[in-house]
Amino acid sequence: TGKNLTFDGSAGTATTLTCTGDFNATTGIGSVTIAKTSSTGTSFTLASGCTLAANLTNSQAAVTVDSTASLTATGNWVSTAVTNNGTITVNGTTWSNTNTFTNSGTFTANNLTSFTSSGLTNNTTLDLSTSTVFDINGSLLNNVGGVIIYGGTSFSVVNWTQNGTFDITGKNLTFDGSAGTATTLT
Repeated sequence: TGKNLTFDGSAGTATTLTCTGDFNATTGIGSVTIAKTSSTGTSFTLASGCTLAANLTNSQAAVTVDSTASLTATGNWVSTAVTNNGTITVNGTTWSNTNTFTNSGTFTANNLTSFTSSGLTNNTTLDLSTSTVFDINGSLLNNVGGVIIYGGTSFSVVNWTQNGTFDITGKNLTFDGSAGTATTLT
């Protein structure tokens, strides 16, 4: 009871947390930190049926949240690829992932002011209502059934395919990218 747990590891380490119910409550753990230090082959998977509250500050791991799993993240989120098939709630102020983010679950950002990703595929609900920065440094694909709620006044993407719901009334859109980048809007 009251102990602190850190999931760490360098290149090539994969961690899967399997539990039933609320990991923090049933173990009495004081805090959980996910602190993978390499972006090469490291991963953290929260298995179905498991609920976890954790700090993800400076983690370079690919993060997967399986269906019926729930991750509440504190701190400023830093990771590579993210796959959400369950529920992610972010209580930090910044989100940054250097690879793609695929959202097929529920994503809610409390107090998040900045959301930056190298690519985003949204299939369900992405709630960024408190965010004022929405920067996709790659492709934004909002699929049929996808809903993006964004509270800011401007956002930027390189490519955008809009088949879902994203109310951009009164918002400023910037298509950006490095030299030689082609932009597609569909």
